[in-house]
Amino acid sequence: MNIGLKIVPQTTESSAQEIIGLVDFVEVYAKEGEEYAWLRGYDLPVIVHCEHSEDGVNLSNPNEEERNVKAVSWARRLADSFQSNRIILHPGFRKHKGCSLDRMIEFINEHHDKRYLIETMPFLLYPENGQLFCHDTEEVREVSQRCGIGICLDFNHSIGSAVHRKVDWKTFIAELIALGPTHYHISDVDIEKGDEVHLNLFDGQIDFHALKPMIPESAWVTLETPPDREKQKQSIRFLRQ
Repeated sequence: MNIGLKIVPQTTESSAQEIIGLVDFVEVYAKEGEEYAWLRGYDLPVIVHCEHSEDGVNLSNPNEEERNVKAVSWARRLADSFQSNRIILHPGFRKHKGCSLDRMIEFINEHHDKRYLIETMPFLLYPENGQLFCHDTEEVREVSQRCGIGICLDFNHSIGSAVHRKVDWKTFIAELIALGPTHYHISDVDIEKGDEVHLNLFDGQIDFHALKPMIPESAWVTLETPPDREKQKQSIRFLRQ
């Protein structure tokens, strides 16, 4: 298993130094204008994650076309600069009736990049409570096939979706893994609160002892957790056991 660390604009080199030597790659959030120059001093592969709803991006919303184009353009530029082979996209959510799976697929194909991966989503977006696309197997498969792109399986999102829809989470995760994801995100979730806030492993309700054996040995897995370095070290040790 290849384990990576999520890097965001607030991450400083000094704050990441004690753990960056323990991982196999990093994943950066492509905030427009952020170039992560300090990362160029490390010989690590870089995965790029495009901006999403927190920055006003919704690939399914035709009214956000200009914002969406800026987001994917910056992500592709950042990926080029780091020679990244993966760009992770959130599919968007149903903000209004004009938002659709078809429009999201059209947008991805209009701005196609073979490095794109579509990320699996929770059922609802908080606090807007808009239903997210790609919260089930059928939509993930459809987007992947119609766009000719790979999949990023986010365990937090998908387990939250399974619980919300009252389906067995192990069965759902097995269905998604059968689609052949290229990449994975891992974190814990407080299922009882009904949200998908990313927690450190074992700080929520996911049964990682049941989940870990399901993860392919060759998987690339980003640790997408709060920057508590001691807890992240514990998580890395657990995943490498």
